[in-house]
Amino acid sequence: MPPTFQVNEFLATILLLIILIYFLKKFTTNYWKLKDIPHEHSYPLLGNIPDILISNQTVPQYLSTLYKKYQNQPYFGIHLLHKPALVLRDPETIKNVLIKNFTKFSDRGFTNDKKADPLTCSSVFAVKNPEWKALRMKLSPIFTSGKMKLMVPLMRECSDSMVQYLEKKTLQKTVDVKDLIGKYTTDVISSCTFGLKPTSFDNDEKEATLSAVGKKLFEKSLLRKMSAFCYFLAPAIVKIFKFSFLDREATMYLHRLFWDVLQEREKGNIKRNDLIDILIELKNQKDENSIKFDGITISSQAVSFFSAGFETTSSTMSFALYELAMNVNVQNTLRQEINETEEKFGELTYDVIRNMKYLDMVFNETLRKYTQAPFLVRECKEDCFLEPYKLKIDAGVHVIIPIAGLHSDANYYKNPDVFDPERFNDESKGGINPYTYLPFGSGPRNCIGERFAHLSGKMGLISIVKNFEILKSSTTPTRLTFDHKALLLEAEGGIPLILKYIHHNMM
Repeated sequence: MPPTFQVNEFLATILLLIILIYFLKKFTTNYWKLKDIPHEHSYPLLGNIPDILISNQTVPQYLSTLYKKYQNQPYFGIHLLHKPALVLRDPETIKNVLIKNFTKFSDRGFTNDKKADPLTCSSVFAVKNPEWKALRMKLSPIFTSGKMKLMVPLMRECSDSMVQYLEKKTLQKTVDVKDLIGKYTTDVISSCTFGLKPTSFDNDEKEATLSAVGKKLFEKSLLRKMSAFCYFLAPAIVKIFKFSFLDREATMYLHRLFWDVLQEREKGNIKRNDLIDILIELKNQKDENSIKFDGITISSQAVSFFSAGFETTSSTMSFALYELAMNVNVQNTLRQEINETEEKFGELTYDVIRNMKYLDMVFNETLRKYTQAPFLVRECKEDCFLEPYKLKIDAGVHVIIPIAGLHSDANYYKNPDVFDPERFNDESKGGINPYTYLPFGSGPRNCIGERFAHLSGKMGLISIVKNFEILKSSTTPTRLTFDHKALLLEAEGGIPLILKYIHHNMM
């Protein structure tokens, strides 16, 4: 082959690469510039991922940093790899996405690949419309107030076991409350979702395995974190490498456990007023036009409820206990309400707990300061204009709502770093824009398990605060730092506190 031809071929290749890089930069990294929208500088193909890595921040922390940087803008643009994403700061625009234009933003920006992760991608969290709408309608009755009332005795059994355990094991000793509450939420979720007797505090081998499985779902490793974020950032990588969103071994264990329990319950015609009772009813429905609840479809709901409830509820309760230890006046006020309510009503029913105002204030403030869903992602399904800025969103663009940024915005919450339940008293909460407080999202695709999370979390807090003083220990940090390796918000090194038993006067 003549040398001249080789040189020409080499030069042509170089020219093509230059042209490719030019167009990549022009039509990807310049996407927001061409629309005259404030934006972060990004890199061809990689977008803003290098910025996240260099800053040594989690994605939520990075978004919160940018939220403050663009404090005078209603929105700004970034790139998730090569895909443009618009981050919203303006509550009215957020309302337009979550409510007014919901049909155009009904899907989460989540890769739905049932071949890579059939259990996660068949759940109500992950499926896309119209499958999502049909599934949500079928599952919504699980979390009505009537169903929650029936689950109260199951939750009370779990909280009583925790108190008995504490009386024997942790009296006036330092305990990692994150580990302690992890046992409680394991019992609650396994009892209400899988129909298992709560035995985490009995050191039962089977239950210890289930607790370990819960922790493994959110294993703190670079690979697990990368796999999970690829479902939001890089669908092509999910499809190529068949990454699972959560640990595959753990989810398959829960899948097999669920089916064992379900078959045993069906065979013995056993009723426990829990999630399995309702899923069995859905499984046996004969409506030919309805979504079929069989195989992976039905077990994926149980697995997703377990995974969603285990980590988020245990973290929220742990952060609440930390703040009660740091704010003794808040703790005392809460204990007084608990004692007065119990004296007045006796048994703490669903309705009684729901109407405990100060407990609700403490819980809501914990969710504000330590939100477990730090951002929402919605995918624009068709070109859409959003009020009040006549903002045009192109089909395929992801919209990000930075919840952690909103919750820590001093324009909406004075002294946002201060734990102050009074923000949610009857007088103050009316002034909170609902689209600046989004711990469970909002609109038709909000968190389906919100009532369950509130009830199980509050039941556990009542049991601890009523029976124990929550005190700082010598190892309790004055300011929490968060584990960068964790998938969700988690205190680095745990939360060590002292629980001192309160001797109640017996009549």
